[in-house]
Amino acid sequence: IRSDHQKIKSIIESVIRSYVELVSLSNFGYYFNAEGDPEPINKTSFEAFLDLWFHGSLGGYPNATMILQGHDPDYPGYGIEYWGRELIPDSGEVSFLCLWLPFSTFEQTPKAFVSFFMDAIDRLPVSSAYVSPGFMGAAQREKQAVANRFRGIDIANPEVVAIELAHDSPGVYWLNYLSRESHSNELNFDAAPS
Repeated sequence: IRSDHQKIKSIIESVIRSYVELVSLSNFGYYFNAEGDPEPINKTSFEAFLDLWFHGSLGGYPNATMILQGHDPDYPGYGIEYWGRELIPDSGEVSFLCLWLPFSTFEQTPKAFVSFFMDAIDRLPVSSAYVSPGFMGAAQREKQAVANRFRGIDIANPEVVAIELAHDSPGVYWLNYLSRESHSNELNFDAAPS
């Protein structure tokens, strides 16, 4: 996301709310508080968590790091990770939003998730975005073994990708979005196959 946290925080809050509505708050087990400690999540704590980061005492901060996960800390199933930053001009820094869910959930209503993705990228100033099967949890070696066999599976931690690649695309996945602003010098849009 190529914008300062303060400029996009209301859109981020809306996208997070839409995602939680789509997958159900009951699929999340905990969030990490401002000190980085896990706290159980329910309707009241979810609202307090969003209020803290978007409107409350942390709402004016230039940066935000928000994490919500499913019930199992090793294999969370569902998750939201947002790193909003105050971007330094020409630094290549970006903010990012990563959302994940079990494939079985995606498989039940794929059109709803694709529609959610398209709506989110339409509202956010993203450099690139994608939908892909991936692994959350598990040991890195286990993930690498599967990724070597099945190309296009995402095994990277989103914060590492955002830091390393900045505005560049992380690869080719199931559903990709590349902004013209960030990628116009790299792509020939007239010659792109359909």
